[in-house]
Amino acid sequence: MATKTYGKPEKITYSYFMAGAKTYIYAKQGVTFVVNEQAGVIYEKHYYLSMSLDEYMKTWGRGLPVENPYKK
Repeated sequence: MATKTYGKPEKITYSYFMAGAKTYIYAKQGVTFVVNEQAGVIYEKHYYLSMSLDEYMKTWGRGLPVENPYKK
C-alpha cells in the first residue's frame, strides 16, 4: 500500500469517499491517497507540487472531515 512506498503519512484524516475510507496525506512528497486500510485498497491518488502540510490543509484539507462521517 502507500505506506510501503512513501512511509508514514504526514497526516491521516477521514474521507467522504465511502465508509471505511481515509485520506493519507504526503504533502512534502506531493501525493495524497484515499484508501481503505482494512481492505488494503487505494481508491484515488492525487498528485500536486510539493508543499508544507499547513499549506495543503489550507488549500485542500479544509473540506476533509475531522470525524468519521459514516459513524452515527
